[in-house]
Amino acid sequence: MSVAQKQTDHSGKQPKHDQENQLAKEIEVLQEKLEAAELDHKRAIADYINLQRRTQENQERFVKLASATLIERLLEPLDHLEMTAVHMGDTTLNMVVKQLQQALQLDGLEEMNVQGRPFDSKVMEAAESVDGEKDMVVRVRRKGYTLNGMTLRPAFVEVGNGHTKQKEK
Repeated sequence: MSVAQKQTDHSGKQPKHDQENQLAKEIEVLQEKLEAAELDHKRAIADYINLQRRTQENQERFVKLASATLIERLLEPLDHLEMTAVHMGDTTLNMVVKQLQQALQLDGLEEMNVQGRPFDSKVMEAAESVDGEKDMVVRVRRKGYTLNGMTLRPAFVEVGNGHTKQKEK
């Protein structure tokens, strides 16, 4: 015979005290389950918020990457347009080139100003070592650009070797 059966009276019911203890234990178990469910719910909400944030960041990264790819492809035609505008001296073409440059600047494109500055291999490629002040950019062969602060295309430059041309008499 079990303990519960021993504590029952002749009518088959447990004494009131035992029933209260059992109900208290059941309430305690239910409270623990409720707390665990609330904790799971809070974690699920936090996971969802993190997922939304990561998705948004990934979308922004994708847009930036797609934008950078397109802008990078436009740099060479822009170089050719600029050279043509200088060669032809056409004011209409100069205006179109300027508009294109402004449109690209609105998307974060900036031309690097490297002429006369110390050579920096992080943002420049050395085309040749020429007479001039040592380790200084003597001439820019191809412009370099940054997009939103990151190097998109390094400048292609001629770097001084420390020798100077002697003037002929």
